[in-house]
Amino acid sequence: MCLLFVYINPDPEDDGFSLVLVNVRDEFFHRPTKPASFWEDDPNIIGGRDQEKGREGGTWMAASKNGRIAALLNILQPANLMDPTKRGRGFLVVDFIKSAADRNTYLTKLMKEKDEFNGFLFIAIEAKPCQKEISMSYYSNLQEGGPVKTEP
Repeated sequence: MCLLFVYINPDPEDDGFSLVLVNVRDEFFHRPTKPASFWEDDPNIIGGRDQEKGREGGTWMAASKNGRIAALLNILQPANLMDPTKRGRGFLVVDFIKSAADRNTYLTKLMKEKDEFNGFLFIAIEAKPCQKEISMSYYSNLQEGGPVKTEP
């Protein structure tokens, strides 16, 4: 089971944390990945990289120097409901991090493409630490309704 803990501090000290993220990626041990580092093809982004054949370059969590953070949690489904021909979910994180669209616009677009993927929960964060502003929304393609905005 993939887990993500997010704490957005509504009133951080000047030298305190505005955001705390803890991510546990539950994946098959044999699946090849690169550890978190700045990406060679885009040094403004840090995150692990999937190296699975056909899924190379996707990721489960990444952040950019301009304050965009995304995490992907796969939703456990019975094997007979998993479709290996569907698009790789790890590219959703890459697409959001590189996109100019704000998080809610991106998630609304993603909602229209929901049937192209196996089950997921996608978390999009936009951080402006100098302004002490952090905003987060999430969306799951297996739940009714659209993106959900959260409050600290």
